[in-house]
Amino acid sequence: MRLSLHVFAVMAVCQPIFATGLEETWSSYLLERRVGETSTARRYPFDDCFTASSALHGIPKTLLLAIARGESNFDAGAVSEAGAVGIMQIHWPLTAKHLRIESRKQLFDPCVNIDAGARYLGELLDRFDGNLHAALVAYNMGPTRVTAMLTEHAGLPAEDTWYSRYIYDHLASVLHDEKRQPEVPAIASDVVDSSAFTVIRFDNPIQARSMIESLRRVAPRYRFK
Repeated sequence: MRLSLHVFAVMAVCQPIFATGLEETWSSYLLERRVGETSTARRYPFDDCFTASSALHGIPKTLLLAIARGESNFDAGAVSEAGAVGIMQIHWPLTAKHLRIESRKQLFDPCVNIDAGARYLGELLDRFDGNLHAALVAYNMGPTRVTAMLTEHAGLPAEDTWYSRYIYDHLASVLHDEKRQPEVPAIASDVVDSSAFTVIRFDNPIQARSMIESLRRVAPRYRFK
C-alpha cells in the first residue's frame, strides 16, 4: 500500500526481504535524471528557500520538495510526537545541534529548516557513498541504525525501508504537479504478499509515520508500511 494515498498497511514476514529494486531506482534518479536540478516549472511554498538550498548543497530541488511534502506537507509549524520540528522535520535537539542550530525557535524559520534538511541529507549521502536509498532511510531512523543494519545484513531489509518508498511516492506527486509525466521508473516490487490488508487511513503524514514507528516497536514480527 502507498502512503502517498494515506493508506497504512500491515504485512506478515518470515525473513528479511531486501529492497534492491528501490535502491536501484533512486540511483537512477540521482545519477542520471535530476543531477544539478535547482529549478522547477512551478513555484512551491517557500520556493526561494528550496531553490537556494538545492544550489548550495547540490541536492535536487524535486527531492527536497518530496521530503518536505512527505514530512510536513510544507507546514513550517509542524511538530511531531518524536520532537521533529518544521518543514523538513529536523529532530530537536540532537540532529539540530549537530547541524549547528542552537535554538529550537530557529527551526520554525522555513529557510533555516529547509537548509538544515538539505545539509543533513547531503551529509548522509556522503556517509553512505552516494546511496540515496540508504541516506533516506537514515534521514528517518538515524545513520547509526542504518550503518548497523548494513553491517549485519549487507543490505537494508525492506521492512525497515518504508520511508524511502514513501518519499519516492511524494517525488512522483511533485513531478506530476510539475505537469509532466514522472521521469522516474516504476519501483520493482520487493515482495508480493496477499496477506496485506489496510488497518487505518491517515490524512496527516506525521501521524502515519509516528504510528508506524510505534507499531514496529511492539510487533517486530510484522511488516508495517
